[in-house]
Amino acid sequence: MISYFCNIPRLSLCYPLSCNDLTMILKSAEKLKDIRQLDQGKLIEELKAMAEPAFRGKQIYEWLWKKSARNFDEMTNLSFSLREKLKEKFEIRYLKQGQQQKSDDRTIKNTFILADGNLIEGVLIPTSERMTACVSSQVGCSLSCKFCATGYMERMRNLNADEIVDQVVLIDKQARDNYNIPLSNIVFMGMGEPLLNYANVMKAIHYITSEEGLHFAAKRITVSTSCVWVMKKYVLILHFRCMQLTIPSVMRSCR
Repeated sequence: MISYFCNIPRLSLCYPLSCNDLTMILKSAEKLKDIRQLDQGKLIEELKAMAEPAFRGKQIYEWLWKKSARNFDEMTNLSFSLREKLKEKFEIRYLKQGQQQKSDDRTIKNTFILADGNLIEGVLIPTSERMTACVSSQVGCSLSCKFCATGYMERMRNLNADEIVDQVVLIDKQARDNYNIPLSNIVFMGMGEPLLNYANVMKAIHYITSEEGLHFAAKRITVSTSCVWVMKKYVLILHFRCMQLTIPSVMRSCR
């Protein structure tokens, strides 16, 4: 849910994609598997089927989730032949940077391009005390909250866990490049209702907080909801005792 708290205009979600771009996206989706849709166990099984030892699966998993590799050539501790075999069977469908807008208060609003051509927004919010990433959980939203700009958009689909993690990675890089400070906080207050994409949001948080992933502190993550499925709060607490759940005071404006 993107509120009108930023004093910069909303980015256009009509990023130009050529016919060639769309053709390549569709062909890629038909031919290659998205390797980040495999958990560590299934990844190891795939490597065994390729006559590779199990530890290769663990190495690849680390490259994908801890080092945020965007292509197989970055995986330098794998043999050249294995990297070529991976390219023939899999791909890494990562987010691409679209438009950027920087406000006078140093806030940076971003459009990110998904592998299927859909667009989402993410925001870097710097203050004197923290460096916060505001991330999206859906493409559009199915709710109609009056206080939220995304409420006027059609919900296209839920984001996958990797698409949520990529926002954190890109915004963290943006914080380091622009302000020489890493992210300190993450808020799920971008496009979409996080608890209507519960499974993928929880999976993303696992990758973000896991020692095998980004190893980000759970207590610095806030999941904001428009009071949808509030009973999920107790499940969130069971999963991550330190993680925060917030319900905006303006939730009564949701129809």
